[in-house]
Amino acid sequence: MFGSLAVVGVLGDRASEVGLGVAASGQNVAAGQAFIAEFVGTFILVLTVLLVIHRAAAPGFAGVVIGRVVFAAIIPVAPTTGASINPARTSGPRVVHHLWGADVSWHQAPVYLDAEFLAAAALAAYALTRLTRVDAVHADRVAVETTV
Repeated sequence: MFGSLAVVGVLGDRASEVGLGVAASGQNVAAGQAFIAEFVGTFILVLTVLLVIHRAAAPGFAGVVIGRVVFAAIIPVAPTTGASINPARTSGPRVVHHLWGADVSWHQAPVYLDAEFLAAAALAAYALTRLTRVDAVHADRVAVETTV
């Protein structure tokens, strides 16, 4: 949302003309295609973030890896949906664009948001594939240390 407000601050009335970064699927893109594209892109991004911040991951490379994965996800997804792959990126520009008085394709928002929130299944995949007994013990220690 703040990014869109910054665009309004810089461009003023011309902000609506450039669309404020509202992600929207193309005319020939079915809702199912948009859903799959956003789901896969978001799933890969979330899973990557979880894997690179894991205690066993090599330190110092998280930013590079996440940046490259975002780029790699945008390349195939952008022509289909604009590659939002983030609920905040889906909602913020739409809200600001609407408040600025422009017509917003609200009917597309549920496709994006449903796909992105369901991609939280990446959390389950992460827990099933990476969470070990050592991780559980480590998590318990951290929980105890933070409550003391």
